[in-house]
Amino acid sequence: MRGVGLHPWPWKTALLLFALCVFLLGSKLDFSGYVHADEPNKVHQITQDKYNFNHPLLMLNSVRLYAHLAGISDNYDRVIRAGRWSSVIFAALAVALLVLVTGRLHGVFIAVAAGTFVLTTPLFFELAHYFKEDPSLLFGVGLSLVAMQVYGEKPSHLRAALLGAACGVAASGKYAGLMVLPFAVYAVVAAHRARDLGTLVFFALGVFTLINLPMLSVPELWKSRVDLEVSRLQAPPLRNPRSIPHGVYFAIFRDQASPVILGLIAVYVASIWRRKFRLSPVEWSLLLLPAIYIAVLSFIPTTSDRYILPVSVLLACVAAAGLGPLLGLKHGKYWAGLLVAASVAWQSPRLYAENLAFSSRRHDEVLAFIEAKLPPSAVVLADNYQSLAPRQEENPTLKQRPLEPNETLDTLRQSGVTHLLITSKRYPIFTPDNRKTSGLSPGEDEKMRELYAEIFSRCRLVFEWQEGAKKQLAPEFRLYELPKNQP
Repeated sequence: MRGVGLHPWPWKTALLLFALCVFLLGSKLDFSGYVHADEPNKVHQITQDKYNFNHPLLMLNSVRLYAHLAGISDNYDRVIRAGRWSSVIFAALAVALLVLVTGRLHGVFIAVAAGTFVLTTPLFFELAHYFKEDPSLLFGVGLSLVAMQVYGEKPSHLRAALLGAACGVAASGKYAGLMVLPFAVYAVVAAHRARDLGTLVFFALGVFTLINLPMLSVPELWKSRVDLEVSRLQAPPLRNPRSIPHGVYFAIFRDQASPVILGLIAVYVASIWRRKFRLSPVEWSLLLLPAIYIAVLSFIPTTSDRYILPVSVLLACVAAAGLGPLLGLKHGKYWAGLLVAASVAWQSPRLYAENLAFSSRRHDEVLAFIEAKLPPSAVVLADNYQSLAPRQEENPTLKQRPLEPNETLDTLRQSGVTHLLITSKRYPIFTPDNRKTSGLSPGEDEKMRELYAEIFSRCRLVFEWQEGAKKQLAPEFRLYELPKNQP
């Protein structure tokens, strides 16, 4: 059934964009399994068949199921590839779902524009390569929006159940997915079917419980995980506290979006003003969900670029809808096509750099240098914040553990260490101009600062790998040789 003013569901377009996303996002997933601090932890949970429940189970369960079926659950490298492929599939499904809902509302042209804008968002392109929960969150949000549109066209208990189930999936992708539930409730209320609210909530809780049952079956564990997430949002105090609310995420979004995207968002807002804000629940959701999301983020002291991903993706769809008024003009499709092409051209250099960065083999380069250039008697202590995987586990040359506050160069040398490999992922925390605290006690913090100062002043720099365009994929490494004698 097709509602008044609605367009046919663009199934073929969604399928084509899904295939394009899989092709483009899955082309370079064979980079080191140790470039991202979070990936090894997730892989070990699957290979050791023991969850710590610090990560969403929609993502982990999907990879774990595949790993068991494929018989690779004890292979680190193959599991991490499977994890990255799960992110690619979730991201591609999210694009397809958003294409479906924007095409239903505004037509095929805008559906294609929405998919193009999302796919060419640099942050989306980057995060779809990692074994991370962000793509599964986007999948849950996209699924909820499609279910909301389906319900709105012909409300029923069955469709309310499907909408609730989609909300449960979104919340299982990441706790932030709970933000779709109030919009789903609004969709039910707007349809004047309050009797469907119970069905909606029941199925939302039911699906969330089903996916997260291993964690929810132990109340103490569930509470500890929630407490952990809250503590992460609160974050340790900053050395130079930022004001609350802050504009960090607005700046991140502005940097991620092309000028075309920003301009089209303004056009869309102006167009709904002329429509006297007569929007369907799905249209309100596409517009207000990212607005509320970024407002909430502005009250959280913890900052990370990836937190802004749902905002960037949903506002890309809003920007595509901003092409609507142009399509009604003579040669409107021509000019709209030029705007889409201009946005792609603006993002192309960043996307090219992102894609090139995934070709980095920095960790292999560092290991090869250590093996080839240092004598067999050398013992290298590597800060394991950015892990290096020894090619031979029995090789005693490379040891990995964090430097400790009670250590000095003398005690390190006495323990047999001849070289230190440090990375910019950790030591800047102990420099005078850093914004974040180390999480150590004041006394231990001071000792760590003294240790790093001692390293820089007394140790000989053997080799330095400069930071690449993407710090995550090509971090700075410094290899120091400890002094042999007391000064």
